[in-house]
Amino acid sequence: MKAKIIWSLLVIYTLIHLIWFYSMSVNLRTLLTFQGEPLAVGVFNLMGLFPVVFVTFLFCEPHKPSRPRIVSHLLGFMVGAFALLPVVSFEKQRPRHPGSLFRVLLLTLASVALALLIWMFVQGSISSYLNLFQSDSFIHIMTIDWIILYIMSVIVSKKRFKTWPLALIPVAGALLMLAIERSIET
Repeated sequence: MKAKIIWSLLVIYTLIHLIWFYSMSVNLRTLLTFQGEPLAVGVFNLMGLFPVVFVTFLFCEPHKPSRPRIVSHLLGFMVGAFALLPVVSFEKQRPRHPGSLFRVLLLTLASVALALLIWMFVQGSISSYLNLFQSDSFIHIMTIDWIILYIMSVIVSKKRFKTWPLALIPVAGALLMLAIERSIET
């Protein structure tokens, strides 16, 4: 029930913000090519790794996931929490541990995410990011989406893993936890 309310509020807020307060000053190309404000670039690129965490949760389940759940998880790569929140909030199953090849991929992605986090906080300016947050609709909605995905990853990790505190490190911690930890059930 809480997830439905949060999802509804996210959608309503986004629509209201985009209808009455829309402004766009950031070019997506600058975010993709690491030429913009480092915190904005980092948040944007980490948004692409969050769905990897949730897809890993999905495919490490003991039962074959349903087609609608697969589609919603894959849509998470395009629309983030808008697609993931309704589905992930109802997942109750304990995951299996991924295979060794997949663990190597998760460790690699965790390293990339950690390097990106370090870079964005060393090079970025919080005041510049806050200015972008207030003046650019894309950065504004992306930041809120990122925060919701972060909170969701911590909640899901806490339910499923002994080493869930690793998930407190945004993206990198959840990927690392998935790579090294066996589920609570095993």
